[in-house]
Amino acid sequence: MLSRFFSQFFLPLAVVATTLLTAFSACAPSAADKVLEDGRIRMELTDAGGMKVTFKGGDGPVQLSTGANPAFALITVDDDTVELLPASVESYQAPADDEFGQGRGLRVELRRADGGPLPDLKVRAEIRLVDKNPGVLICRTDIQGANAEALAALAGVSFYRMDLRADLADPQAAPFDFYLFQGAGYNWGKWFTRIKVTEDYSAANWTVRHLPEQEEGGGYPLNYLWSARAGLAIAQIDTVHRVLSLPVRTAADGAVRISIERPAEFFRPDQDGLSRGVPVMIGAFSGDFYAPVRTYGRLLQRGPFRFPQVPADAFEPIWCGWGFGRDFVPRDIYKTLPAVKELGIPWVVIDDGYQQSIGAWPLIKEKFPRGDADMRALVDSIHAAGFKAKLWWVPMNVQSTDPLFKEHPDWVVLDEQGRERRNDWWDVSQLCPALPEVIEQQRALVRRFLIDWDFDGFKMDGGCLGMTPPCYNPAHNHKHPEESCRAVAELYKMIRQEAQRIKPGVVLEICECGLPHDPFKMQYYNQQVSADPVSSDQVRARIKTYRALLGDKAALYGDHVELATGSYLGEGVQIREVGSDFASTLALGGVIGSKFTALAKEPNEEERLKYVAIGDHWRRWFDLYGKLKLYEGTYLNLYDIGWDLPETHVVAKGDTLYYGVFAQGFNGEVELRGLQQGKSYVLTDYTTGEELGRLQAGGSREFECSVDGKLLISATPVD
Repeated sequence: MLSRFFSQFFLPLAVVATTLLTAFSACAPSAADKVLEDGRIRMELTDAGGMKVTFKGGDGPVQLSTGANPAFALITVDDDTVELLPASVESYQAPADDEFGQGRGLRVELRRADGGPLPDLKVRAEIRLVDKNPGVLICRTDIQGANAEALAALAGVSFYRMDLRADLADPQAAPFDFYLFQGAGYNWGKWFTRIKVTEDYSAANWTVRHLPEQEEGGGYPLNYLWSARAGLAIAQIDTVHRVLSLPVRTAADGAVRISIERPAEFFRPDQDGLSRGVPVMIGAFSGDFYAPVRTYGRLLQRGPFRFPQVPADAFEPIWCGWGFGRDFVPRDIYKTLPAVKELGIPWVVIDDGYQQSIGAWPLIKEKFPRGDADMRALVDSIHAAGFKAKLWWVPMNVQSTDPLFKEHPDWVVLDEQGRERRNDWWDVSQLCPALPEVIEQQRALVRRFLIDWDFDGFKMDGGCLGMTPPCYNPAHNHKHPEESCRAVAELYKMIRQEAQRIKPGVVLEICECGLPHDPFKMQYYNQQVSADPVSSDQVRARIKTYRALLGDKAALYGDHVELATGSYLGEGVQIREVGSDFASTLALGGVIGSKFTALAKEPNEEERLKYVAIGDHWRRWFDLYGKLKLYEGTYLNLYDIGWDLPETHVVAKGDTLYYGVFAQGFNGEVELRGLQQGKSYVLTDYTTGEELGRLQAGGSREFECSVDGKLLISATPVD
């Protein structure tokens, strides 16, 4: 069913006759009765059944979607698209104690225009404004009459289908002239924060792995398309994971269609045949993804769902032994500790390569001949040298060679065809987190790592720790295949609770290995990573994303600096991991770190490829990080990462603003936004201390400069 439903949205959409539109007009509500608007957004239900959305802020209204096509449709198992039209519309008020707060909205009954298949299904959509979140619509679509017969004929539902055109606001623009924030997980190195839409763009954006198009899955269930003037966001805002897709596709006429698609297989009708829909956010914003992602994060945090408080230790710099690779031996760690100490780095990470296999995590005898006692001795030595120690591991996974798999092969997730959910690069299958036995086995690992081995925190890392797909393993007796998806967050909740019980204030780092983080489990760890970026601009874009979602108290690790290698070179391009761009992390208030294997004055090319660091450069940036502590500041969203050039970021700390300007070969003026009218500022290159000039009170905020890579400027008010 899932595959059939997926293929439907990469076929041309069926054209449904609309000759019966006039049949609805006699009893249709007036145009005024079909409009919701506040000071930032206007949404009109059109006679065609569409949603015409306009952004009202800024320098005038910006129409974003056409409203020319029905926003709701049923998809049959025969691949027919049955488009729905409003049969009735009524206004309603949401009370103050509603989970989203007080507001006003429309209830829309939808029916088939042509009297086609699935006659017993009734669709009701609720669309409302919420007082405390202007510019945002909160929506839910319920299905009535979802009995066994109807579900047997229904593949799924397509809802909130909107066709966006950039030329509605700018006739000179191509209709698809948008940037796209696309939150779904695809594969390593793929941009998700800033994608330039093309005339043939097409992406299914499933929330789970969906081969062959999506090798991974997970990520944010959020898309945002924005032009230079305004943008439209759509997101699933349930606090638990759901199986659905958020496709984005450029049509033949250049319009960009967005929607949410939910397979009927994952409907859960009650005894009366009512299947409640998932809550959805539709919002109009100006600027890049920061504002919609921040709004999304606020909407998620309701009921018990809260992003975590962050311990102070999570902001400390990190050294990771991954520079030695899987072939490391304990003496590699020991010999590097003096250089780590010299740089003032508190954290030492023991990475992949200590274990024989993943699952039960037996140690490699050649490296640890006494087993657990030798691992404990290594950690004791790290502690004795004045460091804290993190352990790399991959929860929820098992290799076929591991003792756990041999003992419990029935614990793994299986798809509809009975195949294991595998990640070939890691050579693992996923354990089903909905099994209590799996939870208890993972709990025992936490105790082993933090008590027996005495580690102080975790680096949980791997593309295979992402969202588990639906599980069809008959041995698990799931009531519904989606149970495995929802249980992922519960597994990480257990890890956090058990780790916090053993070591209060424990630092829990997760690296999704080239993928966007999954917000549902983000409430259970306290250090997010830019996760194997393949360029410096990916580092910055990802840190800005997580800053938006989590706020200014989040510990956002820019990953090993060796991965920050300048501008993005294109998908699939082999990257030489010899980066030294600390600025792309520090300037945004992120946490810096490295996987260097040694420090040298002038390492040659071969040494750099073995992660020998440039000693003076590394010392200067770790010193600067400790001195400035920009992670204590407030990120100000004053620049659009897509349309404003050069790319600029600003962090406020006290009365000083810290600007990071990034470009190649730029010569011209940069507008320093955020400066207070009536104050004078001295401008300084805060990496060197060199004064760059002054801006006078009441004068221009434009600063003439040259940028070849980066320019970091502090603006400090003066009398």
